[in-house]
Amino acid sequence: MAYGSSTAQHYAAYRPPLHQLILERALPAGQQYTAALDIGCGVGHSSLALASRAVQVLGQEVSQDMLRQAERHVRANLRFTGQSLAEIASIHQGTFDLVTFAGSLFYQDSTEVWRQLQKLAASQVHICVYDFDVDLSQIFHQLGVRPPAGDYDHRRNFDDQDLGAFGQSGLKEFTQRFSCTAQELAHLLCSVEEWRELLAPKAFDAFTDRIRREIGESAELEARCFYSVYHRPTE
Repeated sequence: MAYGSSTAQHYAAYRPPLHQLILERALPAGQQYTAALDIGCGVGHSSLALASRAVQVLGQEVSQDMLRQAERHVRANLRFTGQSLAEIASIHQGTFDLVTFAGSLFYQDSTEVWRQLQKLAASQVHICVYDFDVDLSQIFHQLGVRPPAGDYDHRRNFDDQDLGAFGQSGLKEFTQRFSCTAQELAHLLCSVEEWRELLAPKAFDAFTDRIRREIGESAELEARCFYSVYHRPTE
């Protein structure tokens, strides 16, 4: 899937504050990692969530529009790359003891990705695949529109692969409520191109004002959060 500059700008402006919460549930409490790789990091929110858990974090993103937004978050222990996973695997063999996918695996060939993971993963590694699905049905109802149907699968993980020596947690799910401002909700709705074309044919500020009028200055939303963890212990 190609993400254009408009989508990248809305992603950068606001994403639901869920990455850290999911990782806290998915990963062992208190465990610190040496090197983390965030595959398909988008504009960097998911990579930032790893910064307190790893000595070094590398966010990987092939969309140049997304990558430009992510690079604003570069810091001492966090950097980003536009290299392919195969290129990273050829340079950093056996390096990463934590690998994450935040809503990115659906767009990739999971069999090829799993093959590359065997090259770049350290002998002891956690691989965490996670995503969240925000319930916007009431919001769309209040705005008087029906969102287009899609085939995106928030539950996509590696359970269809030959896991070999890897153990797995199984797919876990929980719900999380959060609040956002009218402007944040406008960014969230405009972050999906099909929704943006349906809801906001005019200026973004005008769309934000419409949300304030029809929904209010803030909104309470609920997200279904999913995660799967794969762990290879030291041999």
